[in-house]
Amino acid sequence: MIETRLKPKAKIDWIVLVVFLVAVLGSISTVLVEKSAENRERNLLLTRANITAAAIGPDDMDELTGTADDLGTTQYQALKATVTHIKQIQKDVRFVYLMGYKGGDALFFYVDSEDPSSEDYSAPGDVYNDTSAVQLDAFQNQKAIVEGPYQDEWGSWVSGFAPILDPQTGKTAALVGIDIAADSWSGVIFLEMLVPILITLSLISLLLLYDFFRRRTRRFILQIETSEAEAEEQGDRLRTLYNIGTKQRSSVPEQFRAALKTGNDTLHTRLALLNRIEGGSFTILYASVPPDTVHEGDQFALAETYCDLTVREDALLAIDTMSTSAFKQHACYKKFGLESYIGVPIKVSGQLFGTLTFFSPDPHRPGFSESDKDFVRLMGAWVSATLERQEIDRMKSEFVSVASHQLRTPLTGIKWFAELMLKGKAGVLSAEQKDFLQQIFDSNERMIKLVNDLLNVSRIETGTKFVITKTSTDLIPILRSLTVELVALAAAHTVTLKLSLPEKLVLNVDEEKMRQVLQNLMSNAVKYSKAGGVVEVGLLEPKEAGFVTLFVKDSGLGVPEKQKPRMFEKFFRADNVQTAETEGTGLGLYIAKAIVEGHGGKLWFESTENVGTCFYIKLLG
Repeated sequence: MIETRLKPKAKIDWIVLVVFLVAVLGSISTVLVEKSAENRERNLLLTRANITAAAIGPDDMDELTGTADDLGTTQYQALKATVTHIKQIQKDVRFVYLMGYKGGDALFFYVDSEDPSSEDYSAPGDVYNDTSAVQLDAFQNQKAIVEGPYQDEWGSWVSGFAPILDPQTGKTAALVGIDIAADSWSGVIFLEMLVPILITLSLISLLLLYDFFRRRTRRFILQIETSEAEAEEQGDRLRTLYNIGTKQRSSVPEQFRAALKTGNDTLHTRLALLNRIEGGSFTILYASVPPDTVHEGDQFALAETYCDLTVREDALLAIDTMSTSAFKQHACYKKFGLESYIGVPIKVSGQLFGTLTFFSPDPHRPGFSESDKDFVRLMGAWVSATLERQEIDRMKSEFVSVASHQLRTPLTGIKWFAELMLKGKAGVLSAEQKDFLQQIFDSNERMIKLVNDLLNVSRIETGTKFVITKTSTDLIPILRSLTVELVALAAAHTVTLKLSLPEKLVLNVDEEKMRQVLQNLMSNAVKYSKAGGVVEVGLLEPKEAGFVTLFVKDSGLGVPEKQKPRMFEKFFRADNVQTAETEGTGLGLYIAKAIVEGHGGKLWFESTENVGTCFYIKLLG
């Protein structure tokens, strides 16, 4: 154990030492580069000044007086052009000028590179008031020097000075000055220094990154190792919750109670409640608690329960030890002394329904983990979804009842009376009256079919009263009967019906429901076929072992490629058929698919737009 602890410390010390050495070497390298760059730039500036001084001889300025009288002279104009040209060809140079000396402690200007209109222009004879001792020394002792950075009235500069010597007298005729802005000068030096700085920083960054990832990797491995047991426990929790939720023969109350017990077992709590909150009242709907504590149906004031905190937080709330928490003055703690608590709000259709809570009279040790919290959140989501499903089922049941008793009864009455009148039981009708009455009868039939379809959809989704009762049934008479029924519809659409079937086709099916499937597929095929088309009903060959596959093929509109995945959805009708046939609910294929799958079979289709569609019904043979 001691060795294990020492190794990381040794590595950290080694990294710190290397980083320190790199920083020191980098600093030394940067200083050396700075000195080298500055010496080079100073020598270069000095060379420029010397070259400029060599290019201007004393004969080129022997007529200058250093006064305003020089402005009109040829020599002044020539020197002005020379220094201006020198400035222009050296982009980093700000001023080039010639200065003279008449005694005292200041130099004066003979000529400079500035345009006379510039505010920085110096006229012949203007005294340079910021003359330094170094500049005077350069003039008087005929020295070429570099000075700066220094400050004068024009700014901050690094300047190169070189004397122009009169060979006859051996004295200094003038002093050439070349100014470079101190910022520009420092920028050149800094760019040179950037190389060792960046190399040093890169090396230090790499070392720190290495240390960071080494530590992180070690921490990550440790987390993986320490969380394996927790992950396995969480997996067991989720599997248990899944098994509870998918247990077919258990009621919702039984599922909730089982889930609460599982929560107590896995969270190591003693009481688990699913509660209903209405106003300021708190009612226990389902519980997993020790005897002689609380009971399902008990009511409390919401303010006297920890659920009050969960509702206010509107999120999961976990408290390991209430006596040391910010909520230790809460009424529930004072009244019941419950030390640990974890709970989550339950919402149904976006509205607060109640809370799912787990608590215990003892502090929770070592405290609720993130896995515990995730598990409670997941259980809360499952409870919310189950309650929402219950509410939807209740609404569907109400709809089925209303549809059955409030819609079917009057529709059946309308059908009966219309049928009697069409048969002349209420007296002789004119042709126009019969036509109107027939339209009423046909519309009523469509309404009855729509109501029946809606009822079937509700039964399919709720699983109530939708029972497949299989008997040994010959499908051939059913198909022939449907063909006869569809003769008028086929004639109206100029479509031919063709049966390619054996003499018998006996299968174990629900006769009424299978007739509904076949009627839907065959009538659709007729309605959506093009004029002159053929609708064929037959058996797919070769047969698949143990199965029989019927097909209904048309030569109609086909299904648009993008809409194929939606063909079996409720209320869906493809765009092209809505234009060709305005009637239809979009429920027929949804119901047909449910019926076929209820037989343990499969319903699918193949289609090409503007060519046709073929539906296949595979059933156990």
